[in-house]
Amino acid sequence: MPTLDNAQQSIVDTLDRGLFVEAGAGSGKTFTLVQRLVHALTPDPETGRAYLDDLDQVLIITFTNKAASEIRERVREEFVSRGMHQAAFEVDRAWISTIHGMCERILRESALEAGIDPSFEVVQGHEQSYLLSRAASDVASVTRSDPEFAELYRLYGSAMNAASEEGVAEESKSGSNNTPSALEMALAIAELAASSPEGFSGIRFPGEAPSLRYLVTQCSLALQDLLAVWRPNKGTAGYKKMPLVTQLAEELALLADMPEVKKEGLIDFSERFLEADLKAGSFSKDAKALFYTFRGQLGDALMQVAYEPLRQQENNLLKLAQLIGGRYNHLKVERGVVDNNDLLSLTLRALESNPVIAKRYANRFRLVMVDESQDTDPQQLKIVRLLAGGDDHICYVGDGQQSIYGFRGADVEEYRRVRDRSLDRLVRMNHNYRSHDDILRFVKHSLGDSGILEGFMDLEAFDERKDGYPPAEEPRVVIEHTANYGAKKSLAIKSVADQIANRFQILHKQGVSVGSMALLLRGLNNVDIYIKSLREHGLEALVTAGSSFARSLEVHVIQALLWTLANPRDSYRGTLPLLQSPMFDLSDEDLLFLSKGGRAKGFADALLTPAPDIERVLGRTPSPRLMNAIAVLQKARETMASKPVSQTVRDVCEQSGWLARLGHEGPQGLARQANLLECVRCIDEIIDKRGLGYSRAPKVFSDWLSVAKKGPSTLSTENADAVQIMTIHASKGLEFPVVAIAEAFDDSSGDKRKRLLACSSQGIHSLALSYDPKTLSKLTGLDEGIISKAKSWAEDDLAKVGYEKDQIKTGLDWRLSLEEIKEDRDRQEAARLLYVALTRAREALVIGINTDIHKCGISPKLTAYYLSSLVGEVPKELGVTRFDYGGQEEGVIETVVIEKKDAEDEPEIEEVPAAQRFAMYEAPKLATPLRRWKSSDDIHSYTSDRHQAETLEALAAEDDVQNMQESYTPWAPPQSTGEDPLRFGDAFHELARIAANLRAKPSRQRILAVAKSRELNEQATDRLSLALDNWLASPLCKEAFGYPIVQGEAPFFSAEGNEEYLDSSEGKAGYLTGSIDLLCTDGSRDALVVDYKTGERTLSEHEARELHEMQARYYAHVLMKQGFERVEAAFVLVENVDSEGPLTVRFTFKGEPPKLGAITEPVKETSK
Repeated sequence: MPTLDNAQQSIVDTLDRGLFVEAGAGSGKTFTLVQRLVHALTPDPETGRAYLDDLDQVLIITFTNKAASEIRERVREEFVSRGMHQAAFEVDRAWISTIHGMCERILRESALEAGIDPSFEVVQGHEQSYLLSRAASDVASVTRSDPEFAELYRLYGSAMNAASEEGVAEESKSGSNNTPSALEMALAIAELAASSPEGFSGIRFPGEAPSLRYLVTQCSLALQDLLAVWRPNKGTAGYKKMPLVTQLAEELALLADMPEVKKEGLIDFSERFLEADLKAGSFSKDAKALFYTFRGQLGDALMQVAYEPLRQQENNLLKLAQLIGGRYNHLKVERGVVDNNDLLSLTLRALESNPVIAKRYANRFRLVMVDESQDTDPQQLKIVRLLAGGDDHICYVGDGQQSIYGFRGADVEEYRRVRDRSLDRLVRMNHNYRSHDDILRFVKHSLGDSGILEGFMDLEAFDERKDGYPPAEEPRVVIEHTANYGAKKSLAIKSVADQIANRFQILHKQGVSVGSMALLLRGLNNVDIYIKSLREHGLEALVTAGSSFARSLEVHVIQALLWTLANPRDSYRGTLPLLQSPMFDLSDEDLLFLSKGGRAKGFADALLTPAPDIERVLGRTPSPRLMNAIAVLQKARETMASKPVSQTVRDVCEQSGWLARLGHEGPQGLARQANLLECVRCIDEIIDKRGLGYSRAPKVFSDWLSVAKKGPSTLSTENADAVQIMTIHASKGLEFPVVAIAEAFDDSSGDKRKRLLACSSQGIHSLALSYDPKTLSKLTGLDEGIISKAKSWAEDDLAKVGYEKDQIKTGLDWRLSLEEIKEDRDRQEAARLLYVALTRAREALVIGINTDIHKCGISPKLTAYYLSSLVGEVPKELGVTRFDYGGQEEGVIETVVIEKKDAEDEPEIEEVPAAQRFAMYEAPKLATPLRRWKSSDDIHSYTSDRHQAETLEALAAEDDVQNMQESYTPWAPPQSTGEDPLRFGDAFHELARIAANLRAKPSRQRILAVAKSRELNEQATDRLSLALDNWLASPLCKEAFGYPIVQGEAPFFSAEGNEEYLDSSEGKAGYLTGSIDLLCTDGSRDALVVDYKTGERTLSEHEARELHEMQARYYAHVLMKQGFERVEAAFVLVENVDSEGPLTVRFTFKGEPPKLGAITEPVKETSK
């Protein structure tokens, strides 16, 4: 038997009574549980009998399927090592699972007695989201016309995420997460009720109605206290206000003494008080505090009066939630499905109410262990107690310091309650076998001694632990601190990322392998910044865990492929991002050629042209990459009728050569290969096996991604020399030699703004609606300004005196109290999250911290407190600070300072990477020739194709156009950059149109609004404003605005014969449609056309002229067919600027409309 320490041996030997085990991080918890189970099945040498007869008497509950699998495998290995082969064979059917897995097994075994269909399915993910959305939509269709809910819908709206069989990925129109609609709040309440053992009986909107007389009396007493001490000097502003204040006090006293105090009287008084315009400066020092107290009391009284009518809406909201819950249950019954909450509630009901089922499981399990018990909730523990016959037969194993799943319903308070009643059987595993003692001393000093982590349990390092830290001269604990004096948040994040990367680089040069390093983040929203910094320092990095699958580049490429297969004419979601992606990696010249080359009418026509006709249709031989893309996509369309979606996706990945190329790109390439193969598997599961086809595939896949909490997939990367990046939550249970932590200190302040706030305790959910002035004004008719003032006064007073428990009586009191409770719980969970992150390290820690330093202090608050607890005061200047934390050597804080002006520096221009080897896939010859695919749509949008093709104009790396095929820019999803070329160009055109109407620059507010609507980041917004300034200051703009008639985005729709613009033998008539950026005329037959070009920063005049000549012909052709005799087309490159302004190239056309085939006619050229 392996060597056990005293605590472990006690746990293994104690089989006949309950235990409560506090297992600290790295204390060998899983090892001990496995030893205990095997010991219970091992015959005693003296008696020959084992405590248990077989594995069927064991029940082990853990938090995740992964953890259950790990325990199962380690039990099997231990049985095999001891020669217990029969027990090893029985492990797969053992009761080792999550609580939900256990409940599902019980219900299937007892389905008939429980009155449920034994073939039920468990619904989750996007299918569950659909059913919930469908239930809400069904209820909404009935209640929107019901007078009972009219006021609720008027206040909060009735928007709801669209329900579809495929999912609910579309955003609700109700606003942000903090402003859900009435339906969305009701749906959230229905889900809370489903998770409570009490159902809707466990949902409460606590608080009683306020006593108006009490509120007014308190205000009156406060004002009298003020007058009792206020003695203003003659001639002062306060002296002049004295009679008015005295009169107000008399009025308020009369109001308090009236037989019936009415809210109208309080409102009238408040308006009089506002009109009096009393300022704190009017009062002496001793009276000022009393003035604030009175004002706070008045604010609270007004808010109580305004809030009380919301109580009826709380009742209506609860009724709406009950309707949605009922409808959701009905839909589940119709489909024969249950969700995870049903698994718990049905099992609990079966064990409590069905004697047959209760008897079946009574005394069945003699050894019950609940692993990760800090992550359970009251309902789950109640089920386990029923199965075990009470706490006397359960071994609870957990660590309150690692309770980090409050957002999933875990209740650490329940864990503490169980611990407090189990003190007589408490065993502490406080020996840490993972970390160097310096790591543990730092954890104690920073979280325990500081009081940040309540009830801290210190850990002792293993004496015989071997040191594995090569750089003897480098400190084991380093805090990389960025002091931010007003710079943009993105710059502060980049600064911390650079500091961490630099520290890792130093350690790597001193012998620490890159593969032994890990970076733990609170979330993965900024992960690209950290990866970039690491790579800039010569370190490869991989995201190996966390819900990042849906955000990965390769998954977005597959999404674009699905849209392309469903509709090849969808260039926005499909063909354009697909062709730009690493799958085909087409150059900008290829894209431009596809858009306007030869006879093809855009991407779709070109891509669907049979291979033998490519040169004839496009006018010249395509590049090898373009030819590869056309061939692969054509073959895919040819075989779609006979292949499932997943097979076609895999074929395209292989035949494009992408899978092969990724195999040569090191750890990152292998990770992307894994994600691609996982995409294929998921498409098979959610599309092919459900009988869905290509047309529905992109929507189904998109909806699944919107709700899937899926981590990245991995191939065999065990020896990959790369920094592992993951969320702190995903790192739980793992360990690494060197750990860096970043973004662990973000304050959680959004809850105060939430419309619906919920706090849970012992299965009871207390809820309260927000008190935002706008809603209260709509409800009561009170002026929003008065309510805002009252809110401000009340909050100021509350901040000074706080809330006593006996004061929490009304609904508003409870809302304010719940905000404090939620903020405190979030702060405690953040501390526990940091504890988990710190204790992942074996040898060294690097902690990245960003502080915002401003006039009002330092934020985030937890960060400031943490740093000050280490060194006494937050470092604010560039330099190194050393501190003692009780380790063998000092810790180091390295501070970097960034300022607001740093954010205004010009952004760094990244070089385009040199051309890489691009492996082509040589497809086997087809047995049958490719067939032509035609569209019946004969309307050709020139400008639509033009905008799609001109993405090269705004790429960060603008190289010589003639050489663009030599290099490429890897594609990334537009939403991740905030500076997508299409959205940037669209924003500029919109602002230029507005400027044309105003004959002046739009306001800053308008620019920001347009940028926000296009999801542009701050850097792109600044670039947008500069480009607009360049245009408005140009000679061409002055000339254009001098025309009497100026029309922005002038549309055109021109009937054409094919012979006019294509050398076609078909002679089929068609149409040209689009718009002109700026059309200027003076009533004559002359016209000036202006076309704005964003990007194109490095084009020469000759290159710009060559690039835009065809477009000039289009404009002239259309306008001259409308009767204009002379057309001048001017192209202004608003970001290609020298001392004379933006580069402008002009083309002049006279006489007959130019033909649109091959360019043969001379065109008169002019430029700036």
